[in-house]
Amino acid sequence: MKDHEDQVLLIRLSEGDEKAFLMLYDRHWERLFIYAVHIVKDQDEAEDVIQEVFAKLWRIKESLLDVKNLSAYLITITKNQALRSILNSKRMNDGLHSFVDYIDAHYPSIEKEYEARELATLIDKHIDRLPEKMREIFVLSRENGLSNKEIAKSLNISEHTVKKQINNSLKRIRSNIRYILLIFIS
Repeated sequence: MKDHEDQVLLIRLSEGDEKAFLMLYDRHWERLFIYAVHIVKDQDEAEDVIQEVFAKLWRIKESLLDVKNLSAYLITITKNQALRSILNSKRMNDGLHSFVDYIDAHYPSIEKEYEARELATLIDKHIDRLPEKMREIFVLSRENGLSNKEIAKSLNISEHTVKKQINNSLKRIRSNIRYILLIFIS
């Protein structure tokens, strides 16, 4: 009996009868909704699936006269739409994660830039506190990129002295790094 009534409603729907459409909706939405929730595992997403199923039903109403079993037809459309929804959701999530990863990798946040500048400023302050000759050798080595041999020649000192001064500079700066890191961690 229900199949016969569905067939009559399909004929009316194919002619553009909105009341027939609403009657079909009232008869089938709840069962389709439960089925969609079972697939997508989310009620809001299932509601979107059902809305899309019935929107499609309205769009293709003229071609529904060939449908013999409306219940089976609606279940198939619901399943396909639910799977499409899951696929689109996965693509969007993958795309979003990919976009966020790209932004993180290529565009440091303002907060990170600020922290990096603050850290660089603190390190520069510790370099400035080094004894004059030690600071000069350290700057020539690390900031100007000169080799120990080049520094020794330009300052007229031994390479051993240059190496020792750089090592001492690094020890002093490293001892203050713990202090610097504590500031940024807290």
